[in-house]
Amino acid sequence: MKTLQAREKKLLWILGGALLLGLHLILLQFALRFDRANRVRLAEGKAQLEEAQSWLQAKEIWEARAAWLEKHLVPVPAEAPEGALQKFAQASAGKANLTIEGQNLRALRQETRVVSVGNRMQLKGNLDQVIRWLGAVYDPDKGIAVTELSLRLSPEPPKMMIQAEIAQFFKKGNP
Repeated sequence: MKTLQAREKKLLWILGGALLLGLHLILLQFALRFDRANRVRLAEGKAQLEEAQSWLQAKEIWEARAAWLEKHLVPVPAEAPEGALQKFAQASAGKANLTIEGQNLRALRQETRVVSVGNRMQLKGNLDQVIRWLGAVYDPDKGIAVTELSLRLSPEPPKMMIQAEIAQFFKKGNP
């Protein structure tokens, strides 16, 4: 075996150093990726913790609302509640002197804690009539509320075109 000359030894040391430096950089890159992934997981965990704490702080409010729903809402009646809601909405629009341009019934919809029916209406009238009608249809003790409302001026001012959905909410379960 031949001994290495000084120049070859120097090149061998440079090659070894370059290999060690390359290995060091690769390991450093893996460590930085691992650190970044841990920071992302930590930030997500922190956000989840903050959200959970905010829900815990609002727990009493939501429990009070759930108790109110349980106390005030009635079970779904045996007869079709859609028809009763439609008659109520038509009668209240008539009392407010609004013109009914059209309406669609929405069948029973199962939601998380309640069941609801709806009546989407297109009405025409002035703002005073609309306000009187909104006051007449909103009845939380019966579970009736306006869930959607859109107002725009009619081609013949001061009349307005109103699109609204009235919904009635019931307890889940049998009467």
